[in-house]
Amino acid sequence: LDMIKVADYIIFMAYDQHNNSSSEAGTVAGCDWVEANIKKFLGQEGVKPEKIILAMPFYTRVWNVTNGGLLSSAVDMKSQATLIPVDAKITWDDSLKQNLAEYEKNGKSYKVWMEDEQSLKYKLELVKKYNLAGGAFWRKGQEIDSVWTLIKENL
Repeated sequence: LDMIKVADYIIFMAYDQHNNSSSEAGTVAGCDWVEANIKKFLGQEGVKPEKIILAMPFYTRVWNVTNGGLLSSAVDMKSQATLIPVDAKITWDDSLKQNLAEYEKNGKSYKVWMEDEQSLKYKLELVKKYNLAGGAFWRKGQEIDSVWTLIKENL
């Protein structure tokens, strides 16, 4: 049987674009990557939009990119704000629809592609743009409280 025909919903877990085993530092879920994969589901895979639930991350990764080495660890949305120093260099990436925080701490260089209300809003807009069935999130308890108002307003 064809999975697309028998499944009520397909949950597209749109995260881990870059993860602990990645060979380069990068975002967990860049909006351009998420959208490209939604288009793949709709086009190449032939999934109807009303069957797709877009799962979005409530976490990101902190990348230590010192001396040619590369280490990362997951950090939840709640902890992200206290982890990034106030003097971090923060720049907006318009294709990823995310802020990139770069900073040094204890002689090591760090990068964090931030998952926050701004990045989440753009991913929620993709649900509307492509008339998807809805949204899901990984994982409850990792979010900041204010995202629920944003989700309510945009889904």
